[in-house]
Amino acid sequence: SEFLAGRNESGSNPVRVTLSVEDDLRNLRAQLDHAHGIEYQAILYKDTPLFIAESCSLTALHNGCPTSKVCGYRTLEVENPKGERFFVAHESCKSIVYGKQAYGVTQHRDQFTALGIKRFRVDFLTRNYESAEVSKIIRAAMTGEPVVGTHSANLNGELL
Repeated sequence: SEFLAGRNESGSNPVRVTLSVEDDLRNLRAQLDHAHGIEYQAILYKDTPLFIAESCSLTALHNGCPTSKVCGYRTLEVENPKGERFFVAHESCKSIVYGKQAYGVTQHRDQFTALGIKRFRVDFLTRNYESAEVSKIIRAAMTGEPVVGTHSANLNGELL
């Protein structure tokens, strides 16, 4: 889980913790069972980076840094040998690789609420979104409806 900067009155424990999008339900339940005085929040929608490279992949395509003419404005779509599609965004001399499908568990909002989670987040950090699409995703997060074309990572699986 990701700890936020806040602390409780005693100064010893975080007040709010964001649960990991990589966890399964069994592990989330175990974390919540052992937490006292901590407010948890769950991410319901996010473009989860698969990895971030500290170098720009565009330098290979342009035989050097393409400068701000291209950087930050060009996202490449690539395919692996299995036919899976990925995007490579370029930001501040870094390459950010993320999958074609965003992480989306809006349909599990009631399940999270039953576990005691009261705060939820949606993140729009990497992909370019039209305002209508943002509204649709936020509405789904508020109502617990699924967002079509997303994946739930390990949530319904079982980690070893």
